[in-house]
Amino acid sequence: MNILMVTPHFYEPPGGNYFGMRLSLELAKRDHNVYVICSKVRNTEAYEEFDGVKVFRKTPLIYMPNLPYAATFMVSEISRYIKQFNIEILHVHSIHYLSSLSAAIVSKIKEFPYLLSVLGMTQTFDRKLVDIVFKIYESTISRFVVKQASLIVPLAKRLVTRALWLGASPSKIRVIPNSIDPVIYAPNKEGSKIRTRFGINEDDEVIGFVGRLVPLKGVKYLLEALRLINKKMDHVKVLIVGDGPQRKELELLARKDKNFNIIFTGFIPKEELPNVYSALDIFVLPTLTEGLSNTILEAMACGKPVITTPVGGNTELVEDGKNGYLVMPRSSKELAERILDLIHSPKKRVQMGQNGREKIKKHFTWEKTVPKYEEAYEYLLSKPIKKL
Repeated sequence: MNILMVTPHFYEPPGGNYFGMRLSLELAKRDHNVYVICSKVRNTEAYEEFDGVKVFRKTPLIYMPNLPYAATFMVSEISRYIKQFNIEILHVHSIHYLSSLSAAIVSKIKEFPYLLSVLGMTQTFDRKLVDIVFKIYESTISRFVVKQASLIVPLAKRLVTRALWLGASPSKIRVIPNSIDPVIYAPNKEGSKIRTRFGINEDDEVIGFVGRLVPLKGVKYLLEALRLINKKMDHVKVLIVGDGPQRKELELLARKDKNFNIIFTGFIPKEELPNVYSALDIFVLPTLTEGLSNTILEAMACGKPVITTPVGGNTELVEDGKNGYLVMPRSSKELAERILDLIHSPKKRVQMGQNGREKIKKHFTWEKTVPKYEEAYEYLLSKPIKKL
């Protein structure tokens, strides 16, 4: 099949669409012709061939670094690539980006059906004014993008309610989970090198976060939890892996508390992340909103217990007490209690980590999910298409 992926970003951090990148690569392995149109931001190439996937980057009409949802490109660009490469399948990523609006307009004008991936369940940015603007955006632009789609694929069951709220017809919805390669993400012995790099002792307990440093990830609640933990023990380190607009605010918070056990690593390349997870004792994602988290999948595949919140698809990954713990959003006290419980129970940590990895291997691998996308594409091919 000739498939065109429409996404605001490909693998470019921060905010890269890692799910879209991996799906594209897996489809290319199965002899599909995969093309990607995304925004050209930062120091990226206008054209790149990435393991058989052809990536075209276009200068966005609107782009604000702290608001990646604004990244988009001209409607005519999408139409041109559909015609040039004899595209059979149009796969649009996310209900929230303006790039998805461009694809929806093409679909409306040209009567070209598309599959829409619902990647997340954003309901709050933890910023009052931004939340107000976002609700207006959702009730207008996101609703149009959802209603125009021929097939809607949430990455988690919990995201179905979001799609329905935005006007999706139940008959158009198919849940296909996010996935991961458990060969790449697996327990290894390279974690000691990460610990050495960042000055972490062998006997330190290491709590880790991996992701964008934005308010909706709830990192400040992890820092507040560490403040409580440090009153009881002093050999706990927190590794904050990632970058984003909230980094300075979080670093100021750490300095204000004179907390020298918090290490901000900045961006670390994706290929090094399995080693990072191996350096951790516990993975924490205190997020306020989520889809089906890549970082939880990665941590579980690497055999680490996970503490997170019961939002979005997190409850489909983490079973409370079996492979981790679920704590209420914004509850630093409960988060601290659960972290301390696992620090004091090393055998429980190991068992939870093993349970998590087994769950990944059983339900969340690409070899199980890619055929489901191929079935969804076959359904789209049965839809009539107006000649462009």
